[in-house]
Formats: sequence, structure tokens, C-alpha cells
Amino acid sequence: MNKCLLVYVLLVFGASLFAARSFEMIYGMDAPTEAGDLGFITRLEGDGVFYASVDGEIQELELAEWIPGWKMGSLGTQGYLGFRSWGEALINPVFSSSVPELADFTYLVDDPAGDHLFPTASLDILAGRISFTEERLYFAMKVASGTYPVSSGFTYYAYMPVIVEPFSDPQDDPTVYGLMYTVEVGSLIGPGLYKISGSGFDGLSRLGDIEFSVQGQWLILSCSIADLLADADFAAWYDPDYPLCVTSLTTSRITLVNGIQQADMTDGVNVLLKAHHLQDQNEFAPQISNIAADYWQGQVQVSLDYQDMDANVPRFVRFSFDDDPGLTELWPQDPQTLDFTQLVSYQSPVVSLPETWQKINIEISNGDEIQEFYLENPVSNQDDLQIPSPQIRVYPNPASDELVISSPKHIHTPILIFNLKAQKVKSIPVSGTEIRISLDDLASGLYFVKIEAYPTKRILVMPR
Repeated sequence: MNKCLLVYVLLVFGASLFAARSFEMIYGMDAPTEAGDLGFITRLEGDGVFYASVDGEIQELELAEWIPGWKMGSLGTQGYLGFRSWGEALINPVFSSSVPELADFTYLVDDPAGDHLFPTASLDILAGRISFTEERLYFAMKVASGTYPVSSGFTYYAYMPVIVEPFSDPQDDPTVYGLMYTVEVGSLIGPGLYKISGSGFDGLSRLGDIEFSVQGQWLILSCSIADLLADADFAAWYDPDYPLCVTSLTTSRITLVNGIQQADMTDGVNVLLKAHHLQDQNEFAPQISNIAADYWQGQVQVSLDYQDMDANVPRFVRFSFDDDPGLTELWPQDPQTLDFTQLVSYQSPVVSLPETWQKINIEISNGDEIQEFYLENPVSNQDDLQIPSPQIRVYPNPASDELVISSPKHIHTPILIFNLKAQKVKSIPVSGTEIRISLDDLASGLYFVKIEAYPTKRILVMPR
């Protein structure tokens, strides 16, 4: 085995994971879908797929667009989700609550046939799968022969998934950990979990036992996660809160003369061993605040703030006028920083007001119930004019390059813009009834526009 080459190839795949944490943002819906399934949303901007156990096997889920940068999907019953990001070569296998069967393993990697170094079909890797429980890590590997001999005369064979620290520098010669299935040769070598710090037998340190079996044409190997964590070097970089590692599958030929010689190796894959459990959990009613309606020349835009201690996503936030069956949806603002463990701001598109109306009815889902709120027409019912008088208008919203502020009255006081931390980020001296403000110096996110004598407006600055 050429350890330096192995580590280098593995770490090439562990060098670009800037979006990994956002990729695992998964939130459940607060109520079942119309089909009775459990819904969820997830941050998914690039190429990727989600997996779950469906009808007794791991299957890819169909996802639909929710808002920009986010997808929505559903499961027929509560269970665990996994995902794969193709661009980052990152996989989060589906967690298994018990010893996994082969059907419970998540796809890991394919490997070309015939790319092995020695003329032995059992050393030619074709595919790999992965699973994990709370206590153990599982690998399944398949070779061209479908059989896994460990010796032929005085030549021995080894089949080994390996693990290495992500983001390591290959020049630092980081340690490799392997689940080795091979022949038992006294105290020299045998099936086990090894720490590999060299290219010969003297570079092997046994950390614990492995469990192994052959199911059909697949070799199943597993090790205790506790055995890995008992090694101080492994524990120094492994983060239980974000358990990320890089892995590959290898085969080797072993002789007493040449030692361990690598025969085949799959591409490296970043693996996140984190359980994502989708369940119907709705213990707390969401808190709704800052309900507001902004009126402008016969039009209205409704907004509110939503927060749920369950971190659930409302299946709908919508409004209507009086008894009109027509519904207008409100959507979360600032998709780039959306986090349902925190307060989330919702806003509707601008819609036309009816000629006459009494109130705006707002409905927000809460499990099997609906929370209802009302906004009365601010103009007296005795007035002939049923449309609220014009106020200041801020558009477009969301905005990207420029913001326009239009007012029926002359604005002569500075326009102030604040971020979510209540820090003033802009102060613009103005004079006029229509002001254009460049947003080039503002990062994407949610901001508040304050103009003296007018209500504060929320704006969303989108990425350029």
C-alpha cells in the first residue's frame, strides 16, 4: 500500500466543503401534506439528491421547488433522511436505528471494472455502500468476482474501507484508519480495525475488532465508533456535533517479500455521519408578531414574523379579503439566511385591494389547527373612500442593485438603513418625492429602512 498516494487522493476530495453545513439544513412541515405524508424543506441549490428508506430499501426522493435555493419533499411515514451533493462529493448516509440489512445501505461510490493492478478479479472493486448506527459504522463493497478469498498459497489479500481526516494537508502525512478483512497470520495481521501510519507491517496498529460477513456478492464490514474515538489522534479531529470524514474503499495484495501492495482504490468521498430524523412533532404553537399591511394607491402588501420552538415550517401562511375565497400566500424573506430555529419574516406580493372591504383574514397552519388573525380596514366604514390613503412606497422588494423610495410628500430628512443587529449601515441625505438608492455596498440579507414620520419598511437584498 502506497500510503502517501492514498492520503493525497482522499484529501483532494476533502478540500471544498464550504456549503456542507447549509446543505444539511432540513426542517419538517408542521402538518401532513394533502396526501397525508410528512413534508420537509431543505437547503439545496446545487446538484444533489435526498434518500430515505421507502418500502424496505433506500430510495431517492423526488423534490420540488419551494423558494429560491430550497426544495420540498415528503415521506409516507416518519423516518431518517440522507443526502448527497454531487458537486462537493459529499454524502450523508441514511441513519439506521438497528443493525442494517444490505437494503438499508446508502449508495457510496462506483468504480470502473478492470482498473486493478493485479490479475485477480477479487481485487477489482466495482461498487460501495455505507450505513451507520449510533454505535457502529458499516461498509459494503462489491468486487468483480463476487467472492472474497483472503489467501492463495503464500499470497494474501485484504479488503479495506479507509477513513482519514478531512481538510488535512497530505504533506503532513496524516494517519489513515482502516477496517481490514484479510487472512489471520498469527500476531502479524488479521481481520480488525487498524491505525495505519506507515507502508509496511510495522505501520499497522490494531485498535479493535471488526464484524464481517458476505451477503450475496457483497462483503459487509463494520467497526465500533467507540474504538475509533478511543484513539487520541482520531478523537482530536473528529467532531461529534459535525462528524465529517473522508473515506475510500481499497483492496491489497500482501506477500512476505513485498509487504502490502495496493491493488485497487475507489475515489474518495466526504461522508457526514449525522442522523436527520423526520417526525411529526408539534408541541409548541408558533409565535406570530409584527403583523402589518403596507398600503399604496389601491394596493397592499402583508407581512409578519413567525417563530416556532419546534423549528417547524408552516404548511401555509396566507390571507384573503372578507369572504372572498381567493387566497394570497406569504413567503419567507432572505432565503440565503433562512433558519426556522429563529424568527422568520414572511411577506406577500403586492396585490390590489377590492373596491370595498372590511378586513384582511390571515391564516397560519399549526398542525391540524389554523391560527387566524385579522386586520381591519383603517378607513372608517362610514367614509365613501374605502381605499386607505397613500403612504410611502419602497420597491422593488426583494431588491438587488437599486432601491426606489416614492412618497406623496416631499422627503427632506435622511433615509436610514439598519441591519438585523440594529446597526446603522447607511445614512442617505435626500430631498424629493422619489429617491433612488444604490445597494452595491450592501451584502445580501434582510434590512430595515427608516424614514422620519413613516413606518419602518423591511427590504430583502438579494445576491447579485
